[in-house]
Amino acid sequence: MNPTRRSVLTAIGTGTIVGVAGCLGDDEIDTSYDCSLDAPEPVSSMDAPVLGESDAPVTVQVFEDFSCPHCATFSTGVLPDLESEYVDAGDAHIVHRDFPIPVSDEWSYEIASAARSVQDSAGNEAFFAFSKAMYESIDNYSWQLVGDEADGLDADPCTTIAAGSNRTYEAVSDADRERGTNIGISGTPGIVVEGSIVSGYDSVEESYGPIADAIDAELQ
Repeated sequence: MNPTRRSVLTAIGTGTIVGVAGCLGDDEIDTSYDCSLDAPEPVSSMDAPVLGESDAPVTVQVFEDFSCPHCATFSTGVLPDLESEYVDAGDAHIVHRDFPIPVSDEWSYEIASAARSVQDSAGNEAFFAFSKAMYESIDNYSWQLVGDEADGLDADPCTTIAAGSNRTYEAVSDADRERGTNIGISGTPGIVVEGSIVSGYDSVEESYGPIADAIDAELQ
């Protein structure tokens, strides 16, 4: 699956203008936060975010790109149903994997690094809440949005914006992408249930069924 990548950079807020080091070079971003956005130390490895109990019998890996509209559909329309049906029951756990496919000036790596920063500081539950909030605004990404959503999850907004704008966790994302490529993932979202790639997730209606069937087969 190769969905069209699209996102719109929306300038929000009229607060302090700050210079951004790292991937944004000499550009400036406009947020209401008075932050120093010097590049943090790069992070080369960290545990993948997990939704549910890690010892649940079925592992579902989800390879995602934060610029992918189908990933937004999965996160906002399919994942909640999988969580209520299988994760809450202790039958499965969901493992997030980054699979950035950046096009032009898209936000693939930036939002991924911001999300991993939230995970680093506030834990797995905050990571998934932040990810869902980002996907709900996929057409209107901005650094103000990143900071606001991080702040609402008790993650420092300046730390999160700095990590995202400098792609602090880029090596983590690339390692996930390599993992996915090695098992045959070529597009996003890539769903893997116990080592087997599940296809058929172009819409909410077409996504849940095949994934649920694959989980049920493993539970038999």
